[in-house]
Amino acid sequence: MIKQISFFKRRPDLDVQAFQQHWRTQHAALVGQIPGIIGYVQNHVESIGSDEPLYDGIAEVWFESMDEVRNSAGSSHLKSVREDETNFIDADSMGTLLTDEHVVVDGQIPDAAIKLVIFVPKLASVSPEIFQTTYLVQIGPMVKENPHILRYVQAHCRPGFYRSGRVPPYDAISVLWFNDAAAQQEAFGHESLKDAPAMEATIMDHSGIKFLVVKEHQIL
Repeated sequence: MIKQISFFKRRPDLDVQAFQQHWRTQHAALVGQIPGIIGYVQNHVESIGSDEPLYDGIAEVWFESMDEVRNSAGSSHLKSVREDETNFIDADSMGTLLTDEHVVVDGQIPDAAIKLVIFVPKLASVSPEIFQTTYLVQIGPMVKENPHILRYVQAHCRPGFYRSGRVPPYDAISVLWFNDAAAQQEAFGHESLKDAPAMEATIMDHSGIKFLVVKEHQIL
């Protein structure tokens, strides 16, 4: 299963409502026509206080395989999607990762659940292999023991990105769900995560980690 994650800001001349409206209607209809897509979720970023969020939108799209991703790349439907992006997205802000998704905690999600997206860069001195293995095999089980986390998914940047010599904006994007704000607060203070910060410090660039609370809209 391949998960493509895109993140972006709205066009500067659009307010949040106009951005979200276009994305959920005209654009969603176009994305749904791309061949090979088996899942599509829009995440509308929720502002906290008066601060402007890092991104206004995070899109998650699933394909069965890289062959399906490649097949979609030359389609006229994808061309229409790219053309429509200029109507509501700030092109300079947009980033995309192809990832391998790992479901660590697979629980039920109530409608009112809080969804938290975490953008994680690795330390430059750590190899992608060490980063991914440590994150999944050592930190993942700590999170799995946390009773306040309903669902937890790690999406790791695919190895092919590194083989090309490029440096991704993030090396993993993780998603966690909680019943409510109180559960979210209790989760990060739970004893199951007491050793997590020290372990994370060996593989993650903490200065580049970003947290965003989002409202999920399942399109496909």
